[in-house]
Amino acid sequence: MASEGTEKNNPAQSAEGSAFEVSNLQDEKSLSKKAAKKEAAKAERLQKRQMAAAAAAAVVEESDPLVGNYGDLPLEAVQSKEISGRKWTGVGSLTHELKDQQVLVRGHAHAARGVSSKMAFLVVREAGYTVQCVLNVSPGVVSKGMVKFVTGLSKESIVDVEGIVIVPNIAITGASQQVEIHVRKVYCVSKSQPTLPINLEDAARSEKEFEKAEQTGEHVVRVGQDTRLNYRVLDLRTPANQGIFRVQSYVSMEAGIEVDPFGDFNTETERKLGRLVREKYDTDFYILHRYPLAIRPFYTMPCIDDPRYSNSFDVFVRGEEIISGAQRVHEPEFLTKRAKECGIDVNTISTYIDSFRWGAVPHGGLGVGLERVVMLFCALNNIRKTSLFPRDPQRLAP
Repeated sequence: MASEGTEKNNPAQSAEGSAFEVSNLQDEKSLSKKAAKKEAAKAERLQKRQMAAAAAAAVVEESDPLVGNYGDLPLEAVQSKEISGRKWTGVGSLTHELKDQQVLVRGHAHAARGVSSKMAFLVVREAGYTVQCVLNVSPGVVSKGMVKFVTGLSKESIVDVEGIVIVPNIAITGASQQVEIHVRKVYCVSKSQPTLPINLEDAARSEKEFEKAEQTGEHVVRVGQDTRLNYRVLDLRTPANQGIFRVQSYVSMEAGIEVDPFGDFNTETERKLGRLVREKYDTDFYILHRYPLAIRPFYTMPCIDDPRYSNSFDVFVRGEEIISGAQRVHEPEFLTKRAKECGIDVNTISTYIDSFRWGAVPHGGLGVGLERVVMLFCALNNIRKTSLFPRDPQRLAP
């Protein structure tokens, strides 16, 4: 209502506003026309490129009888349908024992290099292992079109390679596996963008390489921690990170000893105990159990033989806690009693206590800091290095 009154009482202002709006509309129309013209030109250029590519592909298809043995796989070819019966071999499993056998591997296009129009090398990487794949033009086996396709692959694209395992007479320095795959078929399953936000070769450099470069005066690029975390999906593909998370996937707690409880520990006490355990028992893993009941949560079950202690435990690595657990109280009346003893208003946890009123099995629980486990096991200096996608007060993405 106020704006209506203002317009009625100030016709000049209203006229000025209308003129301004008309001017804005004209400007917007002008910009829209320019934008549309620009988009049309862009679309025309794209169409020309696509037509040229289609024409080139048609020529290749007409002249190359092996065109079905390479190329980009359409989406429907990789959508789950039925069991295909195809068997993939892990790159890390490619050894001398597979000599002269036909294999199918899937991995990242780590590197592609054309030697000539008739020969190319493709290094495929999977789970930190690499294998060299060789393409030599041969009638009915490998065509020039296949060689050209491979040399045009973007780094980090996902590829399927089918071929024969060959054991060369000399050591292979450009790949981890000491066998080659002589390619018969190669398909791109998922294209990577041609330009990557970080260079994996830079990200993969070790501290020793930086030290050596500093001594020789060589300039090498160091990828910072924030940059690594911004592009974590790529950073996780470096050998160091592959190793870290391979360790994490196999982590288990098997070693431990019992230590008489003598109260709660501060951080320094825990670390000192870790050094003592290491000296006496030659292990970095140990377990403390039967903590005093007074220092554990109210839902921890007391020991049956001495209610001053609890059925609880902590697991340590190198003097730092990685797991904390206990048997938990499952009887609602006793749970209420324990809460009151700890000064907790039971009205604030009534729904928690009520959840045990309809029959609850005796149970226990624990919390595991898997990232902390791997950080300590690998003697790393930052827990972010062991988290797939770290989160902290300053980082919520990616």
